[in-house]
Amino acid sequence: MAYVTHEDISRVRAFHDQTVIVVKAPEETKLEVPAPTEDSIQVHLKGGKGPIMVLTCDIGTGDVTSGEKNGCFVTLEESRFKTTTLETESLSPQRA
Repeated sequence: MAYVTHEDISRVRAFHDQTVIVVKAPEETKLEVPAPTEDSIQVHLKGGKGPIMVLTCDIGTGDVTSGEKNGCFVTLEESRFKTTTLETESLSPQRA
C-alpha cells in the first residue's frame, strides 16, 4: 500500500498556488475529464466495486519546514467545489 501526506504534496513546486484533488477509488474506476469551458472544469468518476473518496486541498507557497500553517484535505462537501450526481440510464424499461 502507498500513501502521500499533505506535507509531501506541499513540497512539490508544481502544486504551489494550485488546488489538488485526491481520489481514492477501487480498481477499474473510470475517470473522464471533458474539455473545460470558460467557467468550469468537470471531472466524472464511475465505479462499481466500492466507494470512491475524493478530497481537495489548496496548496500554498509556504515552506512546510518553516512551521507556517498550510491547508489540509477536505471532503468535496466541505470544499468550495460544486458537485452533482450524474444521472444514469436505467437498465430496466420505463413504463408509460
